[in-house]
Amino acid sequence: MSGVKCCWASIPEDAIEWWENDFIPARTKNAIYSLHCEFTENGMDEDPVGRLDAPWPHMTIYETADVNTATKTTYDKSHHPSDDMLAGPLKDARFDIRTYRELMKWQAEGWATECVGDDIEDIASVAVMEWRATSSKEAEIYAYFSSVVGPRISASPDVLRFRIFTIDNATVLHGGEYRTKEKDELYKYFTLVELESEQWPWDVVVELAQDERWQAYFEAHKDTDWRLSHYLVKRAYRGASLAAAGGSGE
Repeated sequence: MSGVKCCWASIPEDAIEWWENDFIPARTKNAIYSLHCEFTENGMDEDPVGRLDAPWPHMTIYETADVNTATKTTYDKSHHPSDDMLAGPLKDARFDIRTYRELMKWQAEGWATECVGDDIEDIASVAVMEWRATSSKEAEIYAYFSSVVGPRISASPDVLRFRIFTIDNATVLHGGEYRTKEKDELYKYFTLVELESEQWPWDVVVELAQDERWQAYFEAHKDTDWRLSHYLVKRAYRGASLAAAGGSGE
C-alpha cells in the first residue's frame, strides 16, 4: 500500500548542509521522491493547534509505494545518522519518524497522477493536519471530513493534491536512544495538502470555517483533537525511479 514516511527533525545549524546534501539524497534512493521542508508561521503559532505533535522546524516527506517496507527501514541503522554523527554534531538532535498509509486523495486536473518527472517541482509548500476523534463520533466525523473537507479544500486552484492517511508507525531517535511510540499516543489521521503557492488556500479555508459541521466537529474541540502546520518546500529530490524517468538531479 502506498503512503509517506515523514521525518521531523530538530538539528543544529552546522548540520543542515549535511542533512540537505548528504543524508536526505541517500535515503531518497529508496523512495519515489522526497520533499525537504521548513516550518513557516501560519497565524496560529501561539495557539496549541498551530504546532504539530512533533513541533520541529525541519520536515522531510518521503513518498513510498510500500508503507510496510518504509516502516521496516525506520529500524534499519543504515537509514539513521551514523554513530559518529549522533555522538558529535547531532548529540542534541531529535528525529520523529512516522509512516502513514494513504486512505483517500483528491488531485488537481492535469497534474500527473503519480507525480512523476518535474511535477514535484510544482509543490511550493505543504499544509499538514493531524487529528483524532472520540470513538463515539469517529465514523461520523471521518465521513464528513472525506465527503466535505477533502473535496472543498481540493477545489482551490492552489491545491495540487489533498490526501488523508492513517498512522502506521512512529519512532523517536534522541540522544542515541531509539524507541517506538504506542498507537494510543498518536493522532490517528494525517492530512497532507500539497500547494502550488506558499500561502494557505484562504478562499476555501474561510468558506470551510463557516460550515456549521466544521464548527461543531473541529472548532468546538469537543469530539476532536487536532493540530496543523504549514511548511515551505526548500528542495525536492527524485528517487531512483523518477531519476530514471526524468533525468538525474533534484
